[in-house]
Amino acid sequence: MKPDKKHGVVHWKIILGLLVAFFIGAQVITMVFAGKKVGRVVDPDYYAKGKDYGQDLLKTQAARPDWTVQVSLQADHLVVTVKERSGVPVTGGTGRLELPGVAPMELVETASGIYRSRDAITSTELRGSISIVKGDALFTDQVALFR
Repeated sequence: MKPDKKHGVVHWKIILGLLVAFFIGAQVITMVFAGKKVGRVVDPDYYAKGKDYGQDLLKTQAARPDWTVQVSLQADHLVVTVKERSGVPVTGGTGRLELPGVAPMELVETASGIYRSRDAITSTELRGSISIVKGDALFTDQVALFR
């Protein structure tokens, strides 16, 4: 008995049509979810803020104090040494350590230009940001330390 060619071709076309319809349906569903679930990182006015990015960056860098900062872990405490370019310690400032998922820690000046965390740091990996403020001068930077 010979196979029915007409029936086989129709069957093949139906399967291909169903696969294409499934693919298109999956794409539509994906686009709908992507449109509804916009991440919190996206700024609705990103273009307007991005136009002057270069000028804003230059202003930020010009306002940043000319300090050298050394960060280390000593006896379970974060120690930040801040000096001016000339080597003079930056005294009389306040510091702050911000870690993801943890309340900000205050950095206290324990010696001339040396700021130390009040609380002990027990984690083996430290990733966050530090900021040192003295008057109108603000120094901020990212920090990553490992034991």
